[in-house]
Amino acid sequence: MNETNDKYFEKLMTDREFRVELMLAENALRLAMRISELREAAGLSQAELAAKVGTKQSQISRFENGDYSRFSVSSLAKIADALQCELKVELLEPVRKAKDMTKQALKAPKMAHSKKQSKASALKAGRRKSTQK
Repeated sequence: MNETNDKYFEKLMTDREFRVELMLAENALRLAMRISELREAAGLSQAELAAKVGTKQSQISRFENGDYSRFSVSSLAKIADALQCELKVELLEPVRKAKDMTKQALKAPKMAHSKKQSKASALKAGRRKSTQK
């Protein structure tokens, strides 16, 4: 980020409403990606996960949409139980500077790859190394 952008984001970060919306958006995307990743790793379709949770497939689709931010702890607990994983909701230490929070929030979450993608990536990397020798 350049200095002008840094100053602009610092100014935005002084607005409480903006900070809250930014936290919601960041966490919604992170949760959506994680639910999808865990569901796929468990070999479940959205409909199968919905049946385990006791909801409709459309609700699971909504949960996996990065724009959805109306998660309840109760819903997340049901999803965690259905996926046989732990749910941890916590408040972290206060952010000291708006600038630090901005940079952290703007980091793109790491996308998890499916096993097939990981194997394909590993094979490609191995081929590149063997052709470079």
